[in-house]
Amino acid sequence: MRSLIFALVIALLGGGFGFWRANREWNQFGDVVGDNIDPNIIAKSLQDSSGSVPVKESTGTVSADLIPKVEVVGGSVFEFGTMLKGTQRSHDFRLKNSGKANLNLEVLRSTCKCTIGTLEKSSLEPGEETVVKLTWKGEGILEDFSQTATIGTNDDRNREVQLTVLGKIGSTYMAVPSEINFGEFSSRDSLEKSFQVFSLENTPLVATAYWADLDQEQFNASCTTRKLASDEFPEYADARYVAEGIIKVSPGVPTGPLNGQIHIEIGEDKFPMAIRCTGTCVSDLRILAGANYSQRLNLLDLRRISSAEGYTTKFHIVARNTDNKKIEVKLKEIFPAEVAQFLQVEVGDSLAKAQQTLFPITIKIPKDAPQVSFAGGNADNTIKITFETNLETARELPLQVLLTITE
Repeated sequence: MRSLIFALVIALLGGGFGFWRANREWNQFGDVVGDNIDPNIIAKSLQDSSGSVPVKESTGTVSADLIPKVEVVGGSVFEFGTMLKGTQRSHDFRLKNSGKANLNLEVLRSTCKCTIGTLEKSSLEPGEETVVKLTWKGEGILEDFSQTATIGTNDDRNREVQLTVLGKIGSTYMAVPSEINFGEFSSRDSLEKSFQVFSLENTPLVATAYWADLDQEQFNASCTTRKLASDEFPEYADARYVAEGIIKVSPGVPTGPLNGQIHIEIGEDKFPMAIRCTGTCVSDLRILAGANYSQRLNLLDLRRISSAEGYTTKFHIVARNTDNKKIEVKLKEIFPAEVAQFLQVEVGDSLAKAQQTLFPITIKIPKDAPQVSFAGGNADNTIKITFETNLETARELPLQVLLTITE
């Protein structure tokens, strides 16, 4: 009987101690069932009670140092430059694992005109590299191309890598540039422009060049040929020879728009090529006016003027300064003479600037001027106003005027 009573007392004391300890821990840590426990809190509590930190801090994620990282050594874009039609070129892209875990690679897809080779290795250990080859066959003429291939990876930051090849497909001979623009120049200027003709053939290049319009004595074209050094023009890597040409323009080109061609003949069969030449030769004396003036036609449109209201318009004559000489501009003639009885033309005081001098011109048609019609259609049905200057290269400046005066 005593033994039974003793066992019962021991059980009651053990249960009370267990309840007391569980209640103490609940007050200290709370109800942890189903909760995410912050290990820092636990560590701090245990440190407070025991002076040690048995729990190591954890973020719950894989360290950034322990993941793969794909790198395209040398860049993911490669430019072939210009390649001959029908030829085939290829480029090796190098893929490297710059991470700290194994990198897995696979070929996903490529554009229809680009062929992608197999990977040397589909799994790279940290620091390892592999090569994938992209091949392109040139088709078409003078056509820019850009083709891509896609490589899949297990790098979460770069799941797909785009590899790109680009360039231009050229014919056997290529003129660079295809057009030469001289811009705006004076008839007193001497100009010089250069061009090149690249040959993608292995046989030596023979080329001659000449100005297409033989009547233009102010133009001269010539060229010399030579073999290209390796990688001399990376953008024309397939070229073997080059013809280097020069176009020279002598003073005396007639004023107005320039629209001509340099003709090039290549080889014994005289394969023809042409480079268009454009520009505008301007006189040392020109008119600067508004929307009712056509510079191309040198024509001022004053049609639909009312006699009852009269009319006034203003514009400028611009003279190019030469030899520190003071430039003079004055009215010389209005034709036909009867128009001069009511058409008033005034040349104002000049305004000199660094490179040019401006002369303000005013044309007045007074009220009650007679009704006239110079509406064009032929040279006899226009009015011609002529200005004269003291410039050696531009003694006169004519201006055609369309004029109709109604009630």
